[in-house]
Amino acid sequence: MTISFEIGKELELIKESVHRFAEKEIRPRLRDFEKGGDVTEGLRKRFSEMGLSLIEYPEEYGGSGIGLTGAIVIFEELAWGDIGAALSLMNGPGLAGYTMLEIGDESQKQRYLSPFLNPSNYRLRYAFCLIEDRPDFTMEDMKTTATQIDGGFLISGRKFCAINGDRADLYVVFATLEPRNEPRAFIIDKDTVGLKFGRLHEKLGLTCVPTSDIILDECKVPIENILDGAPDFQKSLERIFIREKIISAALAVGCARAASEYAFKYASERVAFGVPLYQHQGLSFMMAEMATEVEAARWSLWQAAWAFDNGKEEASVLAEKALLQANNMGSRVTSGAVQILGGHGFIQDHPVEKWMRDIKTLSVLMGNRC
Repeated sequence: MTISFEIGKELELIKESVHRFAEKEIRPRLRDFEKGGDVTEGLRKRFSEMGLSLIEYPEEYGGSGIGLTGAIVIFEELAWGDIGAALSLMNGPGLAGYTMLEIGDESQKQRYLSPFLNPSNYRLRYAFCLIEDRPDFTMEDMKTTATQIDGGFLISGRKFCAINGDRADLYVVFATLEPRNEPRAFIIDKDTVGLKFGRLHEKLGLTCVPTSDIILDECKVPIENILDGAPDFQKSLERIFIREKIISAALAVGCARAASEYAFKYASERVAFGVPLYQHQGLSFMMAEMATEVEAARWSLWQAAWAFDNGKEEASVLAEKALLQANNMGSRVTSGAVQILGGHGFIQDHPVEKWMRDIKTLSVLMGNRC
């Protein structure tokens, strides 16, 4: 079996463009985004104008057709700018969009994904609502219910920590369909009677990624809003989570790479005991190990994405491995970056302490979703 990860001239040009976007428009403003609790509308508009809102989707639904293997190259560059801003920008359609792609029918895919192609819709956001606030939560024991009535469904329950929860235009909500006791997904409009919002969560990191609880009090949903276009619901659901694990790993790799490069630059410019920091043997070993870990995690990530795009059975296992490796690596590398900066690593004059908090939060936030 031959696997080539040469990204090609076209993707290389896109990568360079996204890197400039991250360098010029994200990195200098990451503290402003963190304090504001969200990225700005201007940044969303620019992101949409670059055609990045649906880049990982197939061409027939308005995407670029580069596949997940190409898209993770772009996601890494965004996360290099700032992992929180990257996650916030990507959650226009986000995981809700992947759900529509996998289990929606053709009319639903065309209706709900194509609007992201229009730059004037840069304010548009979707929310993915699955988990509930219980440590023992499983889909088999989901408390949110959907009861079939004439012409539709009544949905009641509560969802926990949904990205864009209090500001989305559309919600993809999972509920147990009664009396069949089967999990299903439904599209709910933001103006639906009975749709309410719980508290906005204050998190350790990723504070520019707004998350809140969703309360559903007998929300009436028309019958055409059930996402029931997949022949095998469970298999399609697995693909959604495989994709999300791979994307999460790409974000972790991008953030760790940013922290590693920042620490290297600091160590080359800072002098201690008459010599640059990087010339001290202990630190030089640490920096070499950090660089090696980032590259190793990227290799696992690309393997998983390639397997997913090519329909390989091992994609699930490879995605799990890539995510575990990326999360562990990200935690070590960002912590190492803080250590290299010493006392300066713990103050907000430098972004490494933020990236360390963001990586920790990513592993929990995305782990709960997939």
